[in-house]
Amino acid sequence: MQTPEAMILDLAADDYTGLWEFVWGTAADDPEVAAVTRRELLRVTLAKLIADGKVRLYRGTRFTGEETAVSSSDAQELLTKLESWQAPESNAVHLRVLTVE
Repeated sequence: MQTPEAMILDLAADDYTGLWEFVWGTAADDPEVAAVTRRELLRVTLAKLIADGKVRLYRGTRFTGEETAVSSSDAQELLTKLESWQAPESNAVHLRVLTVE
């Protein structure tokens, strides 16, 4: 079982990864942990990775190269919203991350 930080960095190194995918990954590793607890752990971890410049948050509607970067200050606020962590409807705006090279 990976730490949340290791999971985020691993998935985000390959491609843009939706925040909901991190929730699913941690649920698969430990289904006994409450969803609220998992999201908070992920929020704190991801906020630190963004602040440390290891990953960047992006906004998009499709996975076709139309992503736009979210400022670090906006990212911190967006991470606190429940809908940021939920799988989006088709073509709905959603958040994803990618590692910074």
